[in-house]
Amino acid sequence: MRTTRYFLSLVALVSALAVASPAAAAFRVQPGIAFVAVLDATEGTEFALEDARGAEVGRGTADRFGSLIFRELAQGGHYVVRDVTGDGGSQDVTILRLDDPPPASFYASQTLEAGFQYIEMRDGTKLAAMVRPPVGKSLADGPFPTVVEYSGYSPADPDSPQPSTLITMLMGYATVGVNMRGSGCSGGVLDLFDLPTTGDGYDVIETVAAQPWVLGGKPGMVGISFPGISQLFVAGARPPHLAAIAPLSVIADIYRAPGYPGGIFNNGFAESWLLDRKHDAEPAPDGGQSWAIKRVNDGDTVCLDNQRLRLQTEDPIAFVETHPYYTPELMDDRSPINWVKKIDVPTFLESAWQDEQTGGDFASMLSRLPKRRDVKITVTNGVHSSALDPRILWNWLAFLDLYVAGEVPN
Repeated sequence: MRTTRYFLSLVALVSALAVASPAAAAFRVQPGIAFVAVLDATEGTEFALEDARGAEVGRGTADRFGSLIFRELAQGGHYVVRDVTGDGGSQDVTILRLDDPPPASFYASQTLEAGFQYIEMRDGTKLAAMVRPPVGKSLADGPFPTVVEYSGYSPADPDSPQPSTLITMLMGYATVGVNMRGSGCSGGVLDLFDLPTTGDGYDVIETVAAQPWVLGGKPGMVGISFPGISQLFVAGARPPHLAAIAPLSVIADIYRAPGYPGGIFNNGFAESWLLDRKHDAEPAPDGGQSWAIKRVNDGDTVCLDNQRLRLQTEDPIAFVETHPYYTPELMDDRSPINWVKKIDVPTFLESAWQDEQTGGDFASMLSRLPKRRDVKITVTNGVHSSALDPRILWNWLAFLDLYVAGEVPN
């Protein structure tokens, strides 16, 4: 009888605890650098974001993919994501820091092979990447001098290498083309030149550097325009195994040029470029970049899974219209002029005064570049594509031979 009473009491206690305990969270969270994403929630669920003192600092509703993102959070800050619609529970999160990268073992654990694949970032986001050996070679013939091209265009498209990738492949370099988060088949949200994008660039360089086919374990970076601009942020973040950068046709400041030259919105190239990025960020296969649509339709389940946050992409035109004046807390980290003084690797930078796309304001940051013999600056009369003229490319290739391949130029 005593045993029976004990058993019944135990059942009652367990039942009471089950009622009193908070419900398990019916969603998951992904903390990143200065953001936290909600995933796998029920569409329409409302979430509140609370800081460490319990004050509400954000609120939003899960989209049809069950996703939501809270941006511009304090790096290293502690927050609680709470389901305020029903009994979905809550989850504590700690926001990642740009200056707190993973251990070297994280990068060394990833193996990159020739062809299309994905590289994992410190927050778990997977970026699409295309690895190519030099023309006529295989990676087994290496190690090779290696360069990375990184942007929100289509550097990971297996069928269409970008200009700098194509040129360096022909000149004996292995190349790695990587799509920024929120573009192509990469996961995450595209937010132009934000801290997560810069942190990803750091992680990409360190992962590529850990591959046995990379000469000296130190890749360089190449690219014109978007993949040129991205190098200034990545180099400013100082990944320890970056060999050199060679950016072409760049900008200094997202607001003053090309966004609001003279305080007037550039409704020519800047607006059209932002609209293109908005289109590229749409979720495949219903929208987005054509090569990503093809991969999803051909059965790439990782590419499809990587589209889950795309509806959380901020409308770049709406962002511009909402911020008609320079907003330091939003624009300082998105402007190369505030990063170039931190660059500690050899640099070859070229831009043209009459650049019809990015303008001539790039010159405003030249004085902030380190004053060293391995920092080469070329300014020229010409347009956006003048960086690809033979007289520029000859010196560009000589620079890569010196500082990435470690060879005397021919």
